[in-house]
Amino acid sequence: MIKKCNIIFIFCLFFSGYLFAQLHKDSENPEPPVLEYITVDMADGLAVLHWSPSPSPDVKGYIIYKPISEVIGTGWTFDDSVSGINTTSLKIMHSLAYQKSETYTIAAIDSSENKSLMTPHHSTMYAFPYFDKCLESTRLVWSAYVGWDSISYYNIYSKTETSPSFSLIATVSPDSLNYIHTNLISDVQYCYYVEAVHPDGKKSLSNQTCIVTRVPAKPQFLIADYATVSGENEISLSFSVDHEAEILTYKILRKDDGASDYYLISSIPSTGQSEITHTDGNVDTKKKYSYKLVANNVCYVDIDTSNISSNIVLNAVSNSAMTQVLEWNSYQSFVGGLKTYNIYRVPEYHSPEIIASVNQVGPLTFSDNVTSFTYNSIKLKKNLTGKFCYFVEAVEDEALNPFGISGKSKSNTVCDEHEPRVFVPNCIYPNSTVEENRYFRPYTVFAAKNYVLRIYNRWGERIFETKDPYLGWDGKLKGGNFAKAGVYYYFLQFTAADIEDIEKSGEFTLIFF
Repeated sequence: MIKKCNIIFIFCLFFSGYLFAQLHKDSENPEPPVLEYITVDMADGLAVLHWSPSPSPDVKGYIIYKPISEVIGTGWTFDDSVSGINTTSLKIMHSLAYQKSETYTIAAIDSSENKSLMTPHHSTMYAFPYFDKCLESTRLVWSAYVGWDSISYYNIYSKTETSPSFSLIATVSPDSLNYIHTNLISDVQYCYYVEAVHPDGKKSLSNQTCIVTRVPAKPQFLIADYATVSGENEISLSFSVDHEAEILTYKILRKDDGASDYYLISSIPSTGQSEITHTDGNVDTKKKYSYKLVANNVCYVDIDTSNISSNIVLNAVSNSAMTQVLEWNSYQSFVGGLKTYNIYRVPEYHSPEIIASVNQVGPLTFSDNVTSFTYNSIKLKKNLTGKFCYFVEAVEDEALNPFGISGKSKSNTVCDEHEPRVFVPNCIYPNSTVEENRYFRPYTVFAAKNYVLRIYNRWGERIFETKDPYLGWDGKLKGGNFAKAGVYYYFLQFTAADIEDIEKSGEFTLIFF
């Protein structure tokens, strides 16, 4: 009986102690901590909170809250917690601060499960780069750091894929939330982060963000191959271009002789071609024109210009010594340099032939003596008109051209006419052993048109006529008998190359041995 009473007494004593503890339990909320700043860990992109501990002595830990929605002020929900009154930082392991701005607040909790007021919230900075391929610059934008009463400035840091560490590239005012980074290298990865600085020295970092500077591919080469005369009023152009370049339009520009400015003569859309050709059909080939090709990229920017090519202008003047004097301007310009100038001669009704190859420095001249044509035409019974044409061809040194191209530029064709030459014998010997002496035949050079030869006796009677410049009088009359020895008269008529009618008359002697 006594034992049962003791058990009841102990239970009553314990229960009364519990009721006393419950009646006197701590119901006072602890003081809140001070959320100093939130930053983003550069290594993993996670948000890290830093705070000063609550001054309340019975605090056992801290609770981290995040917004219920993206709209701040609509409510908070539990996110994470940490124990220990002196714990002052926490990395949020499920943070998405590497891809957006995140907002947090914290509260202290004591041993009685009492919670402090939540601190004013702080928000991380989120940075993102936009690369402008046309301006070749990066515009870095970021969200403002939220939570401090003021910000001194923002620091912007950058590094490339080959840099060992980040370096400060700019400092901007707290009102600026963007920065344009220029003078970038193409096809290089640039990484950035932003640092917010508080007046007391606290710093908060944004996420690290990277971008590759992919600019439109520039031409690796743009070459004017040649400008060559291809017709009476035509100059043909050829340009070698980089087919891998990102080009919108190729523009052909021309500068007239004596002018200072180039102007557009043609725009050719880029189709990935390796060669650009054009024929300029509005020219006077006796004048010099300069051409160049301009590449306009997909940003409508003139990104590159070729070397200049200009046509060759040839002049020719004949003199009384049966010499044709040629003069021409130097060709501008082959990438591989000039190898030679080929000089072509074109007698009328004949094919062009190279008569010389020169590589001169200074005045470009050449003299062509055509005396040999007088003897050859007589010997071969081949009468020429006296009209000689010429053109010059510049040839590139393909061994020095980086692409093995051998450009050629043809000049205008110039023609000049030599005065006709006539050689009239003063006698003939029909019974000579030398064939040339047995015929009376005026030898004409450069007089092949409308030829007429008539022979008269002393009484003015016409005894011979021919329109064949290679047929002479053999001294015979129509009946086949030789005419009597003595003086006879000739009348010669022909048309020169310049359409001038030439007449010549005189006497000669018929002699028999």
